[in-house]
Amino acid sequence: MISTFTYPLPVEQYVAGIGTTVATYTYDGPSTIDYTISASGERAEFGLEPDHVVEPPLLKRTLNCGLASHLPYCYYYMDTVNDDYEWVPQHKNVTMDNGDVYHEVTNPNLNDNYQVKYNDNTQWFYLEQIVKPQNNINRDKALERKELFSQYKSESYKTFTTAVKNDLQTYLDALQAFADANGNLKNWKYINKPKVGTMPTLPDSVKNAIDNLPNTHELHISILDQEEGI
Repeated sequence: MISTFTYPLPVEQYVAGIGTTVATYTYDGPSTIDYTISASGERAEFGLEPDHVVEPPLLKRTLNCGLASHLPYCYYYMDTVNDDYEWVPQHKNVTMDNGDVYHEVTNPNLNDNYQVKYNDNTQWFYLEQIVKPQNNINRDKALERKELFSQYKSESYKTFTTAVKNDLQTYLDALQAFADANGNLKNWKYINKPKVGTMPTLPDSVKNAIDNLPNTHELHISILDQEEGI
């Protein structure tokens, strides 16, 4: 059977949010698709042959591709029942702010935007948008350093003079400013991750104050290790 349906597209691929634009997909396969599933909803195999013997504890279920509610899932698993099926992605080049070129897919297939999930309560499938995490390694490093060295704001050892603490606060403020300038990135679009500004360096006065803490002090650390390791 051949049946066409539409499904909404995300506003932007891999970014949370479904828009009002729809894509049209065509299912070309048998009128039903048998599959196996566990009691907990784990899908084992789709496109079973008629003589396939299902071994417990797996259960045999059938998608009726003539039903609108089943059709998107029949299409999702069409490659298991149609050996001639092939999706040819089309791309356009998008130049990013740092000069990297992102090859954006202009005709995403259904499984490029969604993955099939199983709802234990309804005992039925649903399509969940594929969302990729956005972060920024430079921002993360700055915030990790800020968290680490913020511990010394309340340090009372003699090496932590008022001047040293002022230098420390200036450093912490600079780290926050650097982090704010380097917001989360859509990392899948970049080869070379862009960085805004220069990572602040720990003032020598603060380094010396930490180095001169007693070896038994709980906040005595190797600054060299920390600077290189974060």
